[in-house]
Amino acid sequence: YRLTQAGRALGPVVRAMAMWGQEWIDENPSLEDIDVRFLMWDMRRNVRSIASLPARFTVRFSFEDAPQGLREHWLVFEEGKVDLCYTDPGYDIDVHLETDLTTMTRVWMGWKDLDTALRDDSISVAGPKAHIATIRQWLGLSSLAHIPKRETIDRVLIARP
Repeated sequence: YRLTQAGRALGPVVRAMAMWGQEWIDENPSLEDIDVRFLMWDMRRNVRSIASLPARFTVRFSFEDAPQGLREHWLVFEEGKVDLCYTDPGYDIDVHLETDLTTMTRVWMGWKDLDTALRDDSISVAGPKAHIATIRQWLGLSSLAHIPKRETIDRVLIARP
């Protein structure tokens, strides 16, 4: 599929709405029903291949609380592209990242610091030290993670009694 000219013209509007949501919407409802496939697809779109990675770099994600059949995902970095696999691609695993969906979503969206999640063991990462040391560069964050949340949320609509 390809966007039409009209679809591309709508891009700035969609982006502005996403930015507004990141800043103003309470994150808790977003964390109640996480779609692991959408999370992983967004991660695939935004992770970065960096020069220090091997020619083929495979990361296995394990989500202990995901529905059966969706607990394991693989990102394969190869030739400047990243592929998302829902079944084991059969490659050696360079890094294994284990966590729960809420923690990964909070980190990915910039609502929790990755270093904090690694220190408090809410995210466990196994693999060569060189790959783990560069996790911030290759994992990255959501394209909206840089937008700070408002400390207090003003309600868009105020209900009348």
